[in-house]
Amino acid sequence: MKVCVPVSAYEGLQSPVNKDFETTTKYILCSTDSDELSEVNDQDMQDVFGDPDPLKYLLEHNVDAIITSSMRPASRVVLQRRTDISVFKGSGTVADVLSKIRNRQLPEIGIDGLEFSMACSGGCSSCESTTCK
Repeated sequence: MKVCVPVSAYEGLQSPVNKDFETTTKYILCSTDSDELSEVNDQDMQDVFGDPDPLKYLLEHNVDAIITSSMRPASRVVLQRRTDISVFKGSGTVADVLSKIRNRQLPEIGIDGLEFSMACSGGCSSCESTTCK
């Protein structure tokens, strides 16, 4: 399985998983079959107009899953409706989440039960964000 992990810094397998998927600018693409890593940043994900388009990039690179600490409900809904990309909740380092996904120990983040900003007053328990938009 090819996975994308948003990270706060590039430190190989010790890269810390970023706490907020939507504000990350760095990602690591890797396979659950090996420890081979690729570093990706927002500039790599730009469309022809120079705007970041991570969804298109992930689809073009055949990503099967995203592992993130949190994802805002609107982003999760878009992924579910437009792609087959699964989203799993994980934190720690890239090594931690790879180990857990290989052992099927990461919970999947689905759209059922998500809270939206109108219901959570800007502090969603679904995404742990305090800046819902």
